[in-house]
Order: sequence, then structure tokens, then C-alpha cells
Amino acid sequence: MKLFLYIYTCSSLFYELKNKIESVLTKYEVPFEVKDNSELLMENPKTFTEEFINKLNSYLDEHLTVDDVLDRILEVGLDGLTVFEKYYLDNNIVIRKKD
Repeated sequence: MKLFLYIYTCSSLFYELKNKIESVLTKYEVPFEVKDNSELLMENPKTFTEEFINKLNSYLDEHLTVDDVLDRILEVGLDGLTVFEKYYLDNNIVIRKKD
């Protein structure tokens, strides 16, 4: 039996957690495969539980601001943003029409 880890990469915190989990599984010789399903967040967010989405939104609200994401756009361009940065923008920017 193979254990599948679904990694949602967002920041170095996730990479650290991923590395720790992989280290433990390797140490105990547990076969596993890592899959990055973060694209599903933009393609089909209903794939995730409401609890997961709430925790993700809470985490992003604590660790990102719109200014942070706009700075990243200047650094790497829109296409260089992570899925989570795009998700954050989609959920935090309100486009207003000028009257």
C-alpha cells in the first residue's frame, strides 16, 4: 500500500512541513508519493471541504496582504504568482466601477 501525501504549497512553512513528513515516512520506510494538487484550488475549489477552505482563508489572511501580492506581481509578474497568491487576490479584491 502506498501513502499519498497531498501537498498544498504556499510558503516556506509548507515546504518545512512537507520535508518533516517525508523524513519521518522515509525513516520508517513507508512508501509514499507526493502530489501537488494546489491547482485544484483555482480550477475546482468545491473539491475541498469547507473546513479546509476556512482554515486556508484564515492562514492567508494572517500571512498575506494585497500589498504583498501586488509586490510579488512586480517581482515575478502575474504568471509567476503561486496558486495561493492568485486565490488570495481573487477572494480579496473588489473591482468597483467608477460612476
